[in-house]
Amino acid sequence: MFEDVNASLAALLHTAIAKDVAVEFGPVVDGAGAEKRSVVLTFLHIERCVTGMELDWTDVRDEKGKVVARMPPTHRYCLHYLVTASAGATADLELLGSTLEVLGSYNAVPRALSRGPLRDSTWPVALEVAPAAPLQDTLDIWAALRADPRPALRLLVTAPMVPAPITSLEATPEGVTLGATRKQ
Repeated sequence: MFEDVNASLAALLHTAIAKDVAVEFGPVVDGAGAEKRSVVLTFLHIERCVTGMELDWTDVRDEKGKVVARMPPTHRYCLHYLVTASAGATADLELLGSTLEVLGSYNAVPRALSRGPLRDSTWPVALEVAPAAPLQDTLDIWAALRADPRPALRLLVTAPMVPAPITSLEATPEGVTLGATRKQ
């Protein structure tokens, strides 16, 4: 799932930033790649979203109405990104601004840009740019990364974990025989 979310975000970002800008996912390292190329770096931590959670399995039926698979419930996860840009000198803010423009233009990753099972999910890959958070939280992230604070934006992505259907089902009975006996 994480690879699909990251690939979907990279596809979305590349609709507005140059194709030669690398979109990398992992810990932020001060000055990484700044001398060689422009980079958008992100750091991620994950929480399970319990609101709107599906609880029941769903039957998948063929055109005749026969159950051919069962789908476990889809769970959603909140993926927290810290997005920063490294493009050398003053270009950092320009690249971060372009990133903010494209991410802020969408409430969800467009289906056409979604990757893997996310494309077919009934749940959107929701985006929330710069969600409200105390400044101290962001400073704590920089401290945990052992990196100097620099211009960055927070991105909250709510993504579904699309389970694989269970297709090894017991055979449907050919018939059912019911009987009754008289009680004496």
